[in-house]
Amino acid sequence: MNELTQKVIDFCKDSKQIFFPLDTYGGSKPLPKLGYSRRGFIKVPITQNIIGLAVTAENDFAELAATLRVYMEFYGYYSVHTGKLYFNENVKSMAEFWDEKAGRHGRYLEYEPMPCEQMTTALSKALTEKLTAATPYPNVDVLNDDINIAKEAFFYGEIQPAAILPEDIRQLMKKYTKNSDTELYLAQPDVWLQNAVDGILAQHGETLSGIFQQRLTIQAILKKLKGMPQHPWTRADNLASAVTGKTTVTVTVKHADGPLTFRMKAYGLGCGFAGQYSSEHAVAGDKHMLRDQYHLNIFGIDDIQNVTYNGKVIFSN
Repeated sequence: MNELTQKVIDFCKDSKQIFFPLDTYGGSKPLPKLGYSRRGFIKVPITQNIIGLAVTAENDFAELAATLRVYMEFYGYYSVHTGKLYFNENVKSMAEFWDEKAGRHGRYLEYEPMPCEQMTTALSKALTEKLTAATPYPNVDVLNDDINIAKEAFFYGEIQPAAILPEDIRQLMKKYTKNSDTELYLAQPDVWLQNAVDGILAQHGETLSGIFQQRLTIQAILKKLKGMPQHPWTRADNLASAVTGKTTVTVTVKHADGPLTFRMKAYGLGCGFAGQYSSEHAVAGDKHMLRDQYHLNIFGIDDIQNVTYNGKVIFSN
């Protein structure tokens, strides 16, 4: 532990000391006074065991009894239970901690990050474990079941793990990150975690279970599709890969009047169309032929016989 860190901790422990000047702890030599007054930490009890640390100007603090006005900006706190300092990242940008030798903001205080993110991550993992144990793995028939909930994940790659994520519970966390909750977490993290898991499942268990079930089902669908190269979605994905980087391709589709061949802009066969394509993307002359003569506005991956580029077949069903 470096000198500054130890002095700030000693300051937090000392009930007689209220203001801790910072102007001499920045770089290799003291900084000039900032503005009209040097700044320092002032202690503000948050709970019995959490001592808040705010930065204020020494002159303002010295006149507080007369003016009852002072501007303070909180940067962190000291935990009696852990004996450690906790600060947000803004503390590194304070002028008092400018590293003159390195020419950049330094990190002279040894501290832990604010625990809220750790609390959220721990809770999301614990909820995932609970729901995993309580949820049977889905038995999905990708040929006969409605699997559209997995379409975006399959074609756009927006795959979320079968888990409760921190962003799912960030709003719910507000009830479990109040001062007393943070104090409990720092003192007994396992007790805090169990209380939070039980409380959130009691109030929001059905909603979180639905989120988890959907992600687990999507995962099951994607896993099955990997072993099914002839599934329409897999073929549509292969077609999208085949036309990537191409400009115009020639498409032949099945039709009641016999095979129809037309030229089409390659991006119209991309993964974004998920196996359902529009003649709107055919080149101008062919577009009118398809619509006016053959009344073909939409065709699917199963309708395509083959796609060629520069005379070579790049996809076939």
